[in-house]
Amino acid sequence: MQEKHLQIEDLTYSRDVRTWLYERYGKEQGENIWADVVDKYNEYLKDLPDYGGKKNGHAYAIYGALLVFALYPSLPDKPPIDELQSFVQSMFMRPFTKLGKIFDLNRNPDMCLIDMVFKRAGKRDQKDIKKYPAGFINVTEPYDREHHAARYHFA
Repeated sequence: MQEKHLQIEDLTYSRDVRTWLYERYGKEQGENIWADVVDKYNEYLKDLPDYGGKKNGHAYAIYGALLVFALYPSLPDKPPIDELQSFVQSMFMRPFTKLGKIFDLNRNPDMCLIDMVFKRAGKRDQKDIKKYPAGFINVTEPYDREHHAARYHFA
């Protein structure tokens, strides 16, 4: 295993997953499942290119997804995907939910601010992609003044 990757204990999502495992399966079985998740995650790391680790903000999403891919096959009862969907969505979207309590994206000034954030992230990504070509870039679309919409996609 190479140090260039985010280790599972570096992911804030790990705490959420462990708590969920303990609540669902109990402490002992939850620990056993977690050990299997860690093993699978570490095995997956062997095949990954360098995404920039802690230096690349988007890397947390990539490694968070890897954690989810390691989690599901480790679950003994294979819960329905819709049950996991809400758990995973809350885990990944928590920062955006918090921001939504501060910013009202139905207001044009707040949406313009978000558009500026997207553009700044895209500029940072353009620098990062030179160092970590396996990563991706946030590409912003022109701000839609008529609909007050900020849009981006990944390339």
